[in-house]
Amino acid sequence: MNPGTRALTSLEHETLLSERLRAGILAIFFTLSACFFLVLVLSWPDALVRIFGGQFQVWIPPVFFSGVAAYCLFVRFLAGHFFKAGKAMPTVGRYMNSLVETSVPTFALLYLAQFREPANVLLLPPPFVYFIFIILSALRLDIKLCIFTGAVAAFEFGGMSAYFLMHPTGATLDPALTSPGAYIARSFFLLAGGIVTGLVTLQIKKQLTRSLAANLERDRIAGIFGQHVSPQVVDRLLNQTELLSESRHVCMMFLDIRDFTRFSSNKAPEEVVNYLNLLFESMIDIINRNNGIINKFLGDGFMAVFGAPLSTGDDVANAAKASLEIVSTLKSQIASGAIPQTRIGIGLHAGIAVTGHIGTESRKEYTIIGDVVNLASRIEQLNKEYGTEILASEDVWQGLVNPKGAALGEVSVRGRETPVKIYRLD
Repeated sequence: MNPGTRALTSLEHETLLSERLRAGILAIFFTLSACFFLVLVLSWPDALVRIFGGQFQVWIPPVFFSGVAAYCLFVRFLAGHFFKAGKAMPTVGRYMNSLVETSVPTFALLYLAQFREPANVLLLPPPFVYFIFIILSALRLDIKLCIFTGAVAAFEFGGMSAYFLMHPTGATLDPALTSPGAYIARSFFLLAGGIVTGLVTLQIKKQLTRSLAANLERDRIAGIFGQHVSPQVVDRLLNQTELLSESRHVCMMFLDIRDFTRFSSNKAPEEVVNYLNLLFESMIDIINRNNGIINKFLGDGFMAVFGAPLSTGDDVANAAKASLEIVSTLKSQIASGAIPQTRIGIGLHAGIAVTGHIGTESRKEYTIIGDVVNLASRIEQLNKEYGTEILASEDVWQGLVNPKGAALGEVSVRGRETPVKIYRLD
C-alpha cells in the first residue's frame, strides 16, 4: 500500500463515487465557461480587446477555464484510480485539491483587477463561483472539507477585498462599494455557506452510513444462513436486533439423493456440479416459498429447518407442503428430460431444538441442535428400507390437517430406546 492511503471501506467506496461525480460536474461547468468565452472572443474580438487591452489577453479566459476543466477531469481520473485500486484518497491530497479548486475564482478576480477598477471587479460574477464549490463540497461527504472550502473562500475573498480597498486606483467610487462592512458580510456568508453545507453533508453521511450498515447486515444474515434465505426472511431478520440462542419448536427436513455415488462415479466433475445446481435450484426456491431455510448442504442432500429463526405458526404444514412440492417438481423435470432419472428421500420430524450461533466472529454458523435433528435424519434413511420418498414422524403427522398417506407402523431407530411411529406422506 502506498504511503498516505488506507484500505477502502464501504463509506469511502461511496465517497470516491461522489468525488468522481463532483469533479465531473465541475469539469462540465468549466468546459461550458471556456466555450462561452471562446464564443465571445470569436464573435466580438474588438470589444474584448478594448476591455482587456490587447489581443493576447482576450484569449486568457477561455484558456484558463479550459485548464481548470482539464484539472477537474484529472481529479475525476484520480478518484476512479483509487476506486479501482481499492484505496482511499490521501487526506492531505483532498484538502490540497479543495484549496486549489476554491482558489479558481480568486485567480479570476485578480486577473480582471488588472483591467478594471478592483472594487468594481468584486461585484462581477466570479465571486458567485465560490458558492458552486461550497455547494458541491457536500459530495465530498466530509463536514471538515465543507467547512474548509467555505473558510478558504471567505479568507481569500476577504483578503482580496481588503487589499483592493486599501490600494485604490484614484477613481471616484460609490461609498457603498468601498464599505468594509459589505465585504466582511460577504466573507461571513461564504464561511456560513461552508458550515451549513457541512451540516447538510453530515446528515447525508449519516443516512448513507445507515443504508450501508443495513446492506452489510443483510449480507451478514444471508452469509450466516448459507445465502439460501428468501428476501422476505432477510427483511424480517433485519427487524430483529439479535439472533439469540434459544429453544424453539421446529420441523426438520432432511433430503438425500439416492444412488448419487454411483451416478457421479462415471461423470465429469463439471457435469456432476451442473446436475446438482439444476436439481437444488428448484428445491431452494420451494423451501424459500414455504418459509423454510436450508441450514446445511450435505453433498448429495441438505438439511432444512422450518420454524427457526422465524416461525409462521404453521411450520409443520409448510415443511410437508414443501416436501410434496419437491417430489412433484422432480417428477415433472424428469418427465420433461430436464434432468436424468433421479430418486430422493425426505425425512420430517418436529420437536424442540436448541438454536443459535456456533463459532467465532471470523467464522460463525447458525446451528440447530437436538434430538429432533438426529431423528429427522434417521427417518430420512428409512426411505431406503420402505422404498418411499417422504417419511414423517408421528409429531409431524398429528400436526397436519387431513394428511394424506399411510401409517407404516413402529420402527426401531438407532439411538432411541423406544420405537418410533412413521408415516408415508403422499
